[in-house]
Amino acid sequence: MIMCRVVYCSSVSSGPILLPVAAFVFFWLNITKKIKDLETDKRELVGVFGKTGVGKSALINTVIGENLLSLGSVSACTAVMIKVKANMSNTKYEAEIEFITKEEWKAELQFLENKADQENDDDDDEKQDIDEKLSALYGEQWNGKSPENLMDDQYFREIPEFLESRKKTLTGNTAHELSDQLVKYTINDPEEESGEVKRSYWPLVKCVTIKVPNNDLLQHVTIVDLPGNGDCNKSRDQFWKKAINCFTYYFNLMLL
Repeated sequence: MIMCRVVYCSSVSSGPILLPVAAFVFFWLNITKKIKDLETDKRELVGVFGKTGVGKSALINTVIGENLLSLGSVSACTAVMIKVKANMSNTKYEAEIEFITKEEWKAELQFLENKADQENDDDDDEKQDIDEKLSALYGEQWNGKSPENLMDDQYFREIPEFLESRKKTLTGNTAHELSDQLVKYTINDPEEESGEVKRSYWPLVKCVTIKVPNNDLLQHVTIVDLPGNGDCNKSRDQFWKKAINCFTYYFNLMLL
């Protein structure tokens, strides 16, 4: 059974509440009724946690009433922090992608190279994670190359924003249209069909902010999908930990 651990982040909190997801839906509806009575300029920050595959993205899609966050294949998982908020300026679906810096990625490549060189049979899962991350961005071209070689501009031609240390903006007329564009920046999908090499850029992404138009709930709530913590990239890890301290509520999905 999938359960949802609900925590109200307040000094007067009476502790966490453990609810089945079905009961959580009713809990959420009660929260939203109260939130909609708030001033228009006040926005609560709600975090959603959970292990890979437990259904965080599906839950967020249900709560906001949009098929916005891609679910991918059975083995796919959201690989970056995603914030979902209201688009108050126009009727487009928009996403703002913030990248880590070139210096941070080079340092991470050096860290991953050192990890991969360590001969330890107990680290098979960790080495698989390294392979998935580098293969997502470089295909098979990363094998045998140094961090300096992998920083060549040729690998980042499709994302000049990363090289120029600026944010990338995507737009769509529908949630589905934007979702299709976002996949390569947010989803780690090891079972993606092989054949033509398709680059994924989620290893370079610090955070994605999605803006949804015409959504009454999101006028008062920003929902944050957190894939986890303990990232070897210090910038991303610190970014997530800083966000956690700002939550009014957080929901932790778990299998029992």
